[in-house]
Amino acid sequence: MFRHWALAHRQEFRLLFGTPTVAAGVAHTDVTAEWVRHLAALWGAEHMRLWAARPYPILADEDLAPRMRRQIADYRAATGVEVPLGALIVMLSCWRTLYGQVALEVFEHLTPLVSDQEPMFELLMHESVTRMGLGAEYRPPDGLRP
Repeated sequence: MFRHWALAHRQEFRLLFGTPTVAAGVAHTDVTAEWVRHLAALWGAEHMRLWAARPYPILADEDLAPRMRRQIADYRAATGVEVPLGALIVMLSCWRTLYGQVALEVFEHLTPLVSDQEPMFELLMHESVTRMGLGAEYRPPDGLRP
């Protein structure tokens, strides 16, 4: 759904997710922080439900580098996504991967060499849900196997 919206609304995607002008200054930080909280409310609620129903293997807190542990704990406190730090890292990693693939497609960075990126996107989706123990349940659109 996110990918389809982004491709159908490229200018809006660029406005929301692209690099802002330097003239935005401090306003960019404020808007970005609010946007991150908004996205965390959407993605985080689903991730908390998933984690509660089907926990999957994650890194233990003590296995995280101290700086990572502190930043992820701060993110959890700011967003209210109440899952273990390792599960939050998985959520953020999935978002980073999903966003990265969609941004590459919206900004047409792969288009000259890879014109049909949907199979690549479906592979990415399969890899992400497999990381969360749901790979066997993933069903791509007809004809698009990972």
